Amino acid sequence: MNTLNDLPFKNENELVRFVMQELGSIQTLKNEVLELRGELEALKKPNANPKAEKKSSLEQDFIEVRITNILQDLRIPASLKGYHYLREAIMMVYFDMNHLGMMTKHLYPSISKKFETTPSRVERAMRHAIECSYESQENRSSAIYRFTTSRPTVSEFIAAIADRLRLEDAINERR
Repeated sequence: MNTLNDLPFKNENELVRFVMQELGSIQTLKNEVLELRGELEALKKPNANPKAEKKSSLEQDFIEVRITNILQDLRIPASLKGYHYLREAIMMVYFDMNHLGMMTKHLYPSISKKFETTPSRVERAMRHAIECSYESQENRSSAIYRFTTSRPTVSEFIAAIADRLRLEDAINERR
């Protein structure tokens, strides 16, 4: 059995630092594997039916209108870049909730490519748009802000709206 003196570390702090670095590397690899697995599953989904694609396009347009109405109700000015980024992000999450777990790795980069900017600018613009909405006293009674004492994070905001739309759709399907 090896003792601390037998290992190539000068002291216990070096050993702890080494172990923490290795654990961080393992966690990073695990996250990358999980993300790749999600991307692989998305690629496996068949999209061969042109009628389904046409319906999907109409459905996307309808969802986009509903999202636009919600964002306008929340008093987010359409002149803000974050408004357009939020609308795109909410649509992406509405159609695939897995995007919520991949905000920095997938969602922000996807939006930044579409709008020809950087992921950090996308995230900052979304935060600013949410800030503007939250600062408005009229919005404090809105369902998005009702259950929180502080401004929601970008992911909380997107998840709340996408979830609201999904619930409304589920209720409408039952009728």
